[in-house]
Formats: sequence, structure tokens, C-alpha cells
Amino acid sequence: MGSPRGRAAQERLQTLYARTPGPVVFVDESVRAPGNSFGERPFYTMSGVTVPKDSLDIVRKELKRIVGANYWHTTEAYNGKLGPVEELRPRILELNEYLARVVDFTVVTVQTEISTGDHALQKAREECITTLARAATSSGREDPPRLMVFEQLKEDAYPGGNARDHDVFARLRNAGLLHRSVVIESISPWDEKLLWAADLSSWSFYHQLARSEGTWFKPLAPVTTVLHARTGLAVKGSNPHLPQQGPGVQPTVGAQRGGGPAVASESRLVHQGKESQVLHAVRTEADSQRPPLDHSVSLGVGTNAPKTIEAIKERFDWYLNAQRSQRSNPEASEHIKQLLEQAQQALRKPQRPPEPPGARPEITGPQR
Repeated sequence: MGSPRGRAAQERLQTLYARTPGPVVFVDESVRAPGNSFGERPFYTMSGVTVPKDSLDIVRKELKRIVGANYWHTTEAYNGKLGPVEELRPRILELNEYLARVVDFTVVTVQTEISTGDHALQKAREECITTLARAATSSGREDPPRLMVFEQLKEDAYPGGNARDHDVFARLRNAGLLHRSVVIESISPWDEKLLWAADLSSWSFYHQLARSEGTWFKPLAPVTTVLHARTGLAVKGSNPHLPQQGPGVQPTVGAQRGGGPAVASESRLVHQGKESQVLHAVRTEADSQRPPLDHSVSLGVGTNAPKTIEAIKERFDWYLNAQRSQRSNPEASEHIKQLLEQAQQALRKPQRPPEPPGARPEITGPQR
């Protein structure tokens, strides 16, 4: 029997399942934190696995049948903490092969440059959430996902973490960057075993990125689109045929030769470290991309960075005056103006009071 709190969470989630019109996205993350003992470059990756609404019960039961238990955590299974590795490692592949047959699609977002000031990885998490939420719920289908279920963060380890995730969604909705009917719910994998699917996906991609071990992710690759969190654009070689957000408003106001104020960008002071060939390739590719303007605005809103939005607006105003693009493309210009105005309004709305220093402990080691 589950706890009363767990049963209440399950009942609340069942109500959301009944109300949502389309498939459901299940979300988990994998992290390699700064300051790890191996001197490896940190990164943050988040996976959203989309399951058809009419398949929720079937997929949940089948995952439990394959696992053969009420508990699953891929890291523990791989390391032999749930039983013999010779039994459990093949089971990881069996689970991934099953998921590849039954999920609608999967979106993975990855931030490969962690700012030296982002000790607790909160900004990297918000960037990944922003990119994932917009991509997964903007899919070009008649019934795009409107419910995203996150693995609940442990309050003792991440005070206020679940509330901050909800704040990201609220800001994006208020800015018109996310459909107003998109709902986020946080729950423990003990109470919703479909989160095992997201755990498997994020763990498998982690191994490909961190160790160039593609065996685990290979079954999921054909149904997965991998996006750079910094740019919102697909990683080279990622499945391009899945429902996903379009290229958006193209970056016509980025830093250019010939003067004008520069758009505020991420600090180039990022954590360094040893990296696999796969991680190096993904990071280098992201660094060479210019993000669409609406994605840059989305990241500014998602990470609660009004100065970033102000700098983008300043650059855009300068561009309009210098290039007179409003006359040549008035519809696009008006769209960008409205986008920036909504973003600024969303960030002016009252936020939850900041937590005192030290309320959220730093992450100091590998998380997967």
C-alpha cells in the first residue's frame, strides 16, 4: 500500500489524465555536475518521453512486467544494486526496445556549457525545461501534449525546486511562449511508474554523451529528437522527422558587423574538463549555431532574465532603425515587437520571494 500522500498524488494525476486531450510527456534529467572527482566537463540533459493517452495503462503494466518489481532506477540497475548485472543490463535494452515501439516521440534537450556561476545548475535546468516544453507541446499534430509529468525533486535536497519548475511554465505561459492549457505535474516514480520511461531515456542519452557508449540509446534514437538547449535547434544526426517546434523567428538581429548594440549572451566563463568525442561534437555544434530570436527570448523568460530581454529589444530597435526592415517585412517586425512586449510583461509580474543564500545546496558530483 502506498502512503496517503502518494495516493493523493496518484488521484490528482488520474484527474489530470482524464482531462488532458492528448498524449502525456514524462520527464526526467541526467546530470554531470561541476567539480566532479574525475575532472570531466559538466552538462545537463533532460528527456521527455511522450506516451499516447490511450496507452498509459498498457505501457505502465508492461514496464512493470519487464522489470519484474515495483521499483526501478536505471543507474542502480546498471551498477548491480537491484540485482545481478548480467540480468539487469540486458533488461535495460529490452525496456528501451519496448519503448521505441510504443511511444509517440521523445525529445531530449542538452546544455553542454555550464556557467561557472551556475553552481546548483538551476539555470541549466530552466534552459532545458524551456526548450523541452516548447518543443514537446508545439508538435505539429492535431492533439499536441498538454500535460507534462516531471519526476518530483526531493525537497530536502532541492528546497523549492519543484515550485521553481512550475514558475518556469508560468512565465512562459504569461509571455505567450507556451500554450495556456499546458500543465506541469510533479510526482515520485514510486507513484507513477511511467516515469521509468523518462529515466531510461535520460540515462541512455547520458551514457552516449558522457562516454560515447551508444549501445543503450541506439533503440531509442529513431524516435528521439535531440535539441541544443542554447539554440533550440536539432543536434546533427538526430531524427528530423518527429513532431517538433519549427525554426521560429530567424536570428535577424544577432550580433553583426557594422555596429549596433550586442545582444546579451551567456557568460563565456564556463566549466571546462575532459570530454568524450560525442560530447565534444555536440558542444562544438551548439557553439557554431545562431539561435532563432524567439528561442533567445524564450530562454530569457524561462530563466527569469529581464536584462537579456531588454538587450534583445535594444538590438531589435537598433536593427529596425538601421535596416528599415519594418517596411520590408512589417508582419515579422510586428510579431517580434509583440513577442518582446509580452516577455517583458511576464517578467514584471511578481515572482516568489527569493530564497536566502545557501537554501539550495550545490551539486558536487556525477548524478548518473
